[in-house]
Amino acid sequence: MARRSDHSRFELKEMAIKAACRIITEGGLKSLSIRRIATAMGYTSGTLYQLFENLDELILEVIISTVEDMYSELAALKTDNDPEANLLLLAQGYRDYSIVNKNRWNAVFVYSQPDARPMPERYQSAVQKLVGLAARALEPIFRNHDRSDELAFQEARVLWASLYGIVSLDSAQKLSNFEPIDDIIASLVTNYVAGLRARQV
Repeated sequence: MARRSDHSRFELKEMAIKAACRIITEGGLKSLSIRRIATAMGYTSGTLYQLFENLDELILEVIISTVEDMYSELAALKTDNDPEANLLLLAQGYRDYSIVNKNRWNAVFVYSQPDARPMPERYQSAVQKLVGLAARALEPIFRNHDRSDELAFQEARVLWASLYGIVSLDSAQKLSNFEPIDDIIASLVTNYVAGLRARQV
């Protein structure tokens, strides 16, 4: 078994987060425990308690890492100046990520802080960056408005929340009697963009 001196504190934290991500990927959030993470790292549970206050703190790191990973994948998509096309591309990328990384994606939205504590600022910042991709796609619609950035971000939050609802229902297999999810997502984006454009006339 590795000794504490084999890795720095930063390296141990990174190892713990990666091990937790693997465990969640394989078995979901319910399969996660300090002991399993420590075993996967080749360290003792005591080592993890020197790095994190408790399992909840480590889960938060996994959640932030997942949101940041999703952002990196969506930010790499090639977009142009067409709001609708860009939003459809981002929405499809969002759905694809949720399928490929189903258990990690579900963990982001299933987990809640004990005692109803708010999520930390780092999580909020990561989500804002993710929503910001949709906001940038919407900005051309508001280019003649003096509050274009603010309005685009407000509408992006509504659109992203709607997309999450659709993807969540699909993940839970509760859309089986509806049209294919790709058609539902396309309808959401197309109608939402058309409504925003109509309001600017």
